Amino acid sequence: MNIDIGYAILATVLSYLIGGIPFGWIAGRLVKSIDIRYHGSGHVGATNTLRTLGWQVSALVFAADLLKGLIPVLVVRSVLNDPFAESTTALAAMLGHCWSPYLGFYGGRGVTTSLGSVFAFYPLVAIIGLSITICTVAVSRLVSLGSLLGSIISVVLIVVLVFSGSLNEEILIFAMPALGVIFLRHRDNLDRLLKGSERRIGEQTVQPKDTESQ
Repeated sequence: MNIDIGYAILATVLSYLIGGIPFGWIAGRLVKSIDIRYHGSGHVGATNTLRTLGWQVSALVFAADLLKGLIPVLVVRSVLNDPFAESTTALAAMLGHCWSPYLGFYGGRGVTTSLGSVFAFYPLVAIIGLSITICTVAVSRLVSLGSLLGSIISVVLIVVLVFSGSLNEEILIFAMPALGVIFLRHRDNLDRLLKGSERRIGEQTVQPKDTESQ
């Protein structure tokens, strides 16, 4: 389907701006009058919100970050009905979360927002990826390991579905770069995982700021 490229660009830019809304940072200001960037890991995602503000606030931030990836893709699908625009919109939302224009291009890890987009593209893949993450975290108590494994499995399933004809190949414009960004944002976690020094859930923070997964 031919679409006005101007609308696709506008949708992508708006998606980036929506993805950049730092709900974790906003929650810190509203709940405890703190800048969450100076607490816990310093990131603005649901994991650091859990550590800093508690599970109730973290659950709300998780839902809001997920919707940042879900809603723009669904809106673009209903208005433009173009797989390429859907993928660029999804990627833009994730990049906005990772490099928020409202926080000096600082943000989270991108896992939850990208998960929201995967829900829009193929809900079963998102459910499987989320289940892998939850099970891994439950066994290992390592949020970063669960996030990375869940992301890898999700992208592998997306590739399989593309080659089987169940998904448009344009989704790879989102999925492959998104996985790369997630690994980039977890590079410090990867280093500690390899060294066996990654912090587990429930362990005390040794330093005032560490780098857990978002």
